Amino acid sequence: MIVLYCRSLGFRADSAGRNFTFDDVHVTGAARIARICAENGVHRFVHVSHLNADINSPSAFYRAKARGEEAVKAVFPGAIIVRPGTMYGQEDKLLNNMACTFRLAPALLVFLMLSHSLARFMEV
Repeated sequence: MIVLYCRSLGFRADSAGRNFTFDDVHVTGAARIARICAENGVHRFVHVSHLNADINSPSAFYRAKARGEEAVKAVFPGAIIVRPGTMYGQEDKLLNNMACTFRLAPALLVFLMLSHSLARFMEV
């Protein structure tokens, strides 16, 4: 049996007023699922992290993602860690926000896409 854990609390999410924090989802939740899998004989556990996961990042999101990787490996040492770039799905606001930005300030979007920003993106 293979289990794929890819739950995420959005990059710009503010934990105030929400039911969960970054650590609740990316560290505690991931470790809990990995532990349950290990205890129940799951052969493969795949944890979806993020390309920019880094314990020293200024971003709380990326720090939580890095801590989640470590927490998963602690309870399921053979876990596979996948680090894709930005992902989006149904009812996600990413594409709508990009479209609005492009419509309001197309030059800004082109500049952001061509500039050498700190964020790394990779096709998945």
